[in-house]
Amino acid sequence: MKTVLSIQYLRAAAALSVVLFHAFQCTNDGFAVGAAGVDVFFVISGFVLWTVIAAKPISPGLFLWRRAVRVVPLYWAVTLALALLVLAAPAVLPQVEFGWGHLGLSLLFIPHDDLVGNPFPLLPVGWTLNYEVILYVVMALALLAPRPWRLRTITALLFAVTAIGFIDPPAYPLFANPMLLQFAAGAWLGQAWLARRLPGKVIGWGLIVVGVDLLAIQQILRLHAPEMVILLDLWRPFLWGIPAVMLVAGAVSVEADGGVFASRPLRILGDASYSLYLCHWVVIALITRVVPTTQPWLFIPVAVGGALVAGLACRQGVEKPLLAWLGGLRRPLDAAAAGAG
Repeated sequence: MKTVLSIQYLRAAAALSVVLFHAFQCTNDGFAVGAAGVDVFFVISGFVLWTVIAAKPISPGLFLWRRAVRVVPLYWAVTLALALLVLAAPAVLPQVEFGWGHLGLSLLFIPHDDLVGNPFPLLPVGWTLNYEVILYVVMALALLAPRPWRLRTITALLFAVTAIGFIDPPAYPLFANPMLLQFAAGAWLGQAWLARRLPGKVIGWGLIVVGVDLLAIQQILRLHAPEMVILLDLWRPFLWGIPAVMLVAGAVSVEADGGVFASRPLRILGDASYSLYLCHWVVIALITRVVPTTQPWLFIPVAVGGALVAGLACRQGVEKPLLAWLGGLRRPLDAAAAGAG
């Protein structure tokens, strides 16, 4: 399947949004709605992965192997680098509590509370990958169903996992909550894309404008201020999830109607979005050690610029070489995974 440019652009925007969120968080000058970039990522994941498995036959084993090759090596590399840094100089990043069990669970993508009771792995931003892994398992199981039932099976399984969080409330903040339904929404958008049933670019731009406006209104009204954190925890999948779905639906509708524009910088940033997402938190945390967060006018540009440079460097120097090396192993391992699936 050819690259969907609007999806690449949204990846770039979502990654930059999360970077801004964490940079502003350090200054106590909140840009809470920036974290909605994660919700956009979830909708994108559902869209992209459904279009992949719907395009041509693939076994569950091969699907899981390819997702592991794409996601695991860089995540492990960044997590292990962070672990080594914390072990060597714990005072540099005092906000990271190290534990061998914590590290092991993090590398295995097992949702758990960290050593101070927060639902985060050792690399805090890795919590989103725990959700992604649930999606991978659900999609692999759905591949066992007859083709006409696969999308419905994915949706039903995601609803089932979501229900666990209401039956067993401690599971809600860890993994079992309606944020998983954003994957399902993305998958249905992917089906609409493949079936050419998206609205035209006029409606598409309307969805984008309304989605942005809904997020902006929430930021202006400070719906995600500290005193409203309970509201955020319970209603985030709707407060941010619905605008996220609108943004993705609008963007792909515009592209489907021939309204997309070419932007090399956005495409490059979209390609680097995974590296940027994984690296930025550590980079920003390190920058707080040398640039005063009490001067946002200085700290924010330096933090965002540093994160962008690190993300692009990680893409070129780590992610691409890793993928190229693994690509050389891909044919025999693909065959083995296909046989196992």
